[in-house]
Amino acid sequence: MKEFRERALVSAPDTGSLASFLVESEKAAPNDSAFSVAQPDGSWRDVSYREFGDQVRKLARGIAANGVGVGDRVGIMSKTRFEWTLTDFALWYAGAVPVP
Repeated sequence: MKEFRERALVSAPDTGSLASFLVESEKAAPNDSAFSVAQPDGSWRDVSYREFGDQVRKLARGIAANGVGVGDRVGIMSKTRFEWTLTDFALWYAGAVPVP
């Protein structure tokens, strides 16, 4: 086996998570665009950090209400799309582990 190393282009924080990144982004710039989502008519709609955070928390509550708890593994079968990212974040918020 050949080992390969490369210096990181950016530094990663020692603490935190992607879920905490969302919380921090919501506080710092709630109305900034977090995503651009393709619409059926071919146009794109911006989703702000606040809107994304609201959607994540709502979905996380639904996931938890259906019995998914901390440490549970949840499979995700989807094409790459906005809803996959939304589900990833909601599972992290609920304490579950997404399995692609």
